[in-house]
Amino acid sequence: MAKGQIFIIIAVIVITVIVVLKTSLNLTNVLESKRFLELGLERLEFQNLRSELVKVMQVSYNQTNISENVNNFMSFAKESFLSRATLFTGIALTAMFPNVTSGANTSLNITVMNYFDDDISSLNLTFNNTQQNFTNMARSSAFTASFVFNTTANINYSLVMRYSAPNVNSTENITIPVEIGKTKFVGFFDVKISSIRSEQRDKFTETVVLNVTHRV
Repeated sequence: MAKGQIFIIIAVIVITVIVVLKTSLNLTNVLESKRFLELGLERLEFQNLRSELVKVMQVSYNQTNISENVNNFMSFAKESFLSRATLFTGIALTAMFPNVTSGANTSLNITVMNYFDDDISSLNLTFNNTQQNFTNMARSSAFTASFVFNTTANINYSLVMRYSAPNVNSTENITIPVEIGKTKFVGFFDVKISSIRSEQRDKFTETVVLNVTHRV
């Protein structure tokens, strides 16, 4: 084989290697950009989840069954994320008390919703020195509880929720802001989304003043 042919062959090989490397680097950049965009979209969707949850509470301020509205939205969100290969899990607690009259007994009505993919094995609610205990709360289920308080002045009560589930053992202290002459709805949420790309979690409490008598 002539030297000229050898040089040509070597040149072709070098050019081919350069083209392959350049194509590979471009593909890596494309994949990295795609991953970055997907992460940004997931963060945006998660932020939107929180804002929509708050909006559901706010637009329900003059409706009955506000807890049911929250539960329906959470269930819809879980199915929506699942359709995009994203796992949505968490727990929600809603608390409502009717118009508070000074010196009169008032009911605090509570709904707890389990959005974990496992059962909650034990749950304890403590309010105003009174406790209620529950066991075997199935996933995708909700249950209610009720407490009574009596006050002659505005006061911030503490509602303590302790619960255990596989890989979860938590204690939450939720403020219940009571005002004479006001009806309020308090929502506590601890939610998380997980995908092959990322994991995001948010824990927050939102309070809405209601303008009519409600039931949870």
